[in-house]
Amino acid sequence: MRGPPAAIDEDDLHDIRRLGASDDDLAALAERTAARDRTGVPVWPENWPVVLAFCAVATQWRTVWVGGLEGGGLMRTGLDYEGVRAGLAMLGIEVTPDLVRGLQVMEHAALEAWSER
Repeated sequence: MRGPPAAIDEDDLHDIRRLGASDDDLAALAERTAARDRTGVPVWPENWPVVLAFCAVATQWRTVWVGGLEGGGLMRTGLDYEGVRAGLAMLGIEVTPDLVRGLQVMEHAALEAWSER
C-alpha cells in the first residue's frame, strides 16, 4: 500500500473533474495530496476510484434516532443506495458491481469506526 500519488496524472485529473472539481479545487487537492502523502495514508492505487466515489456520496447515510428525547442522537445505519445511485449518476460516475462492492467495504468500515466511539 502507499499514500496518494505525489503527482496527479491526467487520468486522475479527468476522474476528479468528473466529480465536479474546479481548477481551484484541483490546486487545493494537489496541496492536500502532497501533505497526505507525507502522513502515509494507505490507499492501494486501484482503490482510488472507490475512495473518490465514497467521498462524493458521503452525505447519503440513512439515520435513526436512538435514545430518549433527552440525551439521544442520530445513528447511521448504512448508506442510502438510492441516494448513492443518484449522486453518482449526477456526477457521471459509472456504477459497476466492483464499485458497489468497494463502497460496501468502505460503508462497513465507517460504521465499525463510528460504533467504536
